[in-house]
Amino acid sequence: MKRAQVWGFTLIEVLVVLVLLGLVSAVSYPRVQSIYESYRAVAIKDNIKAQLVNYAVQARLSRQHITVGAVGTVGGNHDSNQLALEPLDSEKITLAEPIAINAKGVCMGGEVRVHLRSRTYHLYASPPYCEIAKIQ
Repeated sequence: MKRAQVWGFTLIEVLVVLVLLGLVSAVSYPRVQSIYESYRAVAIKDNIKAQLVNYAVQARLSRQHITVGAVGTVGGNHDSNQLALEPLDSEKITLAEPIAINAKGVCMGGEVRVHLRSRTYHLYASPPYCEIAKIQ
């Protein structure tokens, strides 16, 4: 009797591969999570910078002084000179004090705090262009 040749993997081989995949994923997951958070912080920084530059252009074009605050802290009196930094997604934005932009589009600078999950990022908008100088 001739026996047919069987191709395939044994149960032990499949289990060993699954265990190895589990170990690799358990070791790499925290690193992937931290990489995601760092990219998220950069995206938030870029979003805030873009909003501040946009507000500076608005101030220059309208030749009016603009005050920038956080969402929920401005706009109660519907003043067009008070604008808010809009969050990108689920973060909360707070400011130590409102950021002033004069009628020539010059930013006076200020500190922006972004609360994302369990971390708080401190962004410093430096005059005259509201460049985001530092992330802590």
